[in-house]
Amino acid sequence: MSKKLLALDKTADYATLREWCMTIYNFLINLHPEMTDMLKEIERVITEELDSKLDIKRMRILYKEMNWMIREEYLPDSLMDKLNQILTEKFKYSLVDVAAAEKDEIQKILKRGRIRNDREYELVKNKEDEVYDDDSQFDYAESLRSLLGDYEMNR
Repeated sequence: MSKKLLALDKTADYATLREWCMTIYNFLINLHPEMTDMLKEIERVITEELDSKLDIKRMRILYKEMNWMIREEYLPDSLMDKLNQILTEKFKYSLVDVAAAEKDEIQKILKRGRIRNDREYELVKNKEDEVYDDDSQFDYAESLRSLLGDYEMNR
């Protein structure tokens, strides 16, 4: 990942990660009022569970899950562009930048031929889950599965 993106993923403070998650939350709640109950649960977790302890580890997990959730939302390009514009204005980068950095990191892992830690494992596993059913990416998915299997065997 680029140094800028790694900074948010690995070393960002609680408030920055919280603001990122709440930005996506607010965007989704305005977009899908019918999902208010589910989305309110996310807000409750943040405000009642995480904020009370300033639980940075769980906030990092929520940050990753929010990024995954919005990518899986399959928003029309115009809405994704709008969200990315909001994120760029607030944080100087967007979900497009996060995805590009993740792709670059996965390529480095593939080139190296092994996963070094649980964070890399999670990144490769998420990508494998994403491309699993795409026949056009069968070889890529197999390469990812091979890395995952090797890492699991050597844990």
